[in-house]
Amino acid sequence: MAKGWSWQLRAYLAFSRISGPLWRYALKRRAKAGKENLERLPERLGVSTRPRPEGAVIWFHALSVGESLALLQLFDHVLELRPDTTILLTTATRTSAEALAKQNLPARVIHQMLPIDVAGPVASFLDHWRPDAAIFSELDFWPAIMAETHRRGIPMALINSRMSDKNFDKRKSGAALFGDLLGMFDVKLVQDDATRDRFAYFGCDPATVHVLGALKGAPRPLPADPEDLEHLARAIGERPVWLAASTEAREHRLVAEITPTLCRRYADMLLILAPRHPKEADGIESMLKELGLETARRSRNEPVTEHTKVLLADTIGEMGLWYRLAPVTFMGHSLDVDGTPLRGKNPFEAAVLGTALIHGHNVIDFEETYAAFDAAGGAICLTSNGALLDAVLSLFTAEVADPQRAAADGVLADAARVLDDTYQAISPILPES
Repeated sequence: MAKGWSWQLRAYLAFSRISGPLWRYALKRRAKAGKENLERLPERLGVSTRPRPEGAVIWFHALSVGESLALLQLFDHVLELRPDTTILLTTATRTSAEALAKQNLPARVIHQMLPIDVAGPVASFLDHWRPDAAIFSELDFWPAIMAETHRRGIPMALINSRMSDKNFDKRKSGAALFGDLLGMFDVKLVQDDATRDRFAYFGCDPATVHVLGALKGAPRPLPADPEDLEHLARAIGERPVWLAASTEAREHRLVAEITPTLCRRYADMLLILAPRHPKEADGIESMLKELGLETARRSRNEPVTEHTKVLLADTIGEMGLWYRLAPVTFMGHSLDVDGTPLRGKNPFEAAVLGTALIHGHNVIDFEETYAAFDAAGGAICLTSNGALLDAVLSLFTAEVADPQRAAADGVLADAARVLDDTYQAISPILPES
């Protein structure tokens, strides 16, 4: 262990040497619950399923779907400038693996599941891949993995990091541990000034932390199967279409209940409802039937006919398809609801595909991003849940929608600089090309 590490980190690492049986038991339970892919469990135990390629390997780690997809355009940038390099991408969730499998990743990007945070699997993983640099996205920290990477002298960078009020309060109890982990990074890149200031609380010199903005501001356009896109576009025809994207359970009825009114205004109106959790589709379908809305389920490949009022997009990894089909999108997880306030979803993935944006004001996880769109006139922020109906109707008029899309394009162009800034900042720790 490195001299000067806190007792908290030393205790964690000591436990990581004996906690393998507990991790394996937890993995089995998760697999039975469908939260782990049985075929990829060996990767979680440090058994790599792909050979290490020749040449340099740059290892990126992201927690799940959103965090990993935010890195794809950066990967394109790295591979273009470093043709002899392979990127190893690790994630920790089954949903991320499923989403990435649909991304048509470049040949020189290898996805593996992150090994459990136990000394043996961590050593096996690092022995096999021998990464030339390790780059962690946001704040998905695993102390045993990070400490062993640091011990081996592998350069480390933290990118696209943001620490919310809630996360800051949560980590205060382990301040010494978190400070040790932050100290392992040669490069620290954060999204905002608040995160830089919060890192200072944990002992980081603010001069070593660089504020670049959100890397999610420069996304690769989400893919869509060309045949599926052509088939659905032909089935929909010239109908007015709007999308409710990544809606949370408490929003579904609020969205569905305005649909009959919209259909009275536009008899052939179609709602594409893409819930954040597809497993909720059965309940959504029952609710739509109660409202008298004829529904087609994407997961059952049910056809969209002239009578279909709602296409229930209850699949994973097809948001690129829905954003392309809908000229108007309500970004869910943002309305006023009872209980725990919602926190917003990434709007860049929608905006980059040209759909006009609507959102509620509960967007704390992307507060600065939405503020940029709103200030430029690139999105409509609802003053109340009841304003959703009028917002959708307004964006079916070109005089409202066209200037909004142009303003959103300006926000995207400004945010895209984060991509190049991030690459330039991590370049000093990358192997020579």
